[in-house]
Amino acid sequence: MVKRCSNPSYKQFKDYGGRGIKVCESWLDFNNFMTDMYGSYLEHSSKFGESKTTIERKDVDGNYSLDNCEWATPLEQSRNQRLRSNNTTGVAGVVPSRSGKWEARIRANYISIHLGTFESFEDAVKARREAEKVHW
Repeated sequence: MVKRCSNPSYKQFKDYGGRGIKVCESWLDFNNFMTDMYGSYLEHSSKFGESKTTIERKDVDGNYSLDNCEWATPLEQSRNQRLRSNNTTGVAGVVPSRSGKWEARIRANYISIHLGTFESFEDAVKARREAEKVHW
């Protein structure tokens, strides 16, 4: 967490510190981080296991801090990502089709599901949001 935000030589720095993501001053002292997060870590890891307990920022553009962090499984984290750089719609899983309509998709359990082709962008977004409730 600290390396990816503060060390320009770190391989993932461009995605964290390079975007202005910081670790709150208090957490630079590991004891403060432990005080804030260890109880919830124990709770999460006892439910999901240590290997499936990772720190996640609720707001992917926000800093590492008590009000923006929680423990999540890798699968949960995969659902909370920035949009891909080639996304032109501003909504994950909604893309323009060649026919001038809109396609909606979702990935669930490592399978891509085509939700349909829609006349309007709004209908495609609605289908995507409803699918998130069902599949996630």
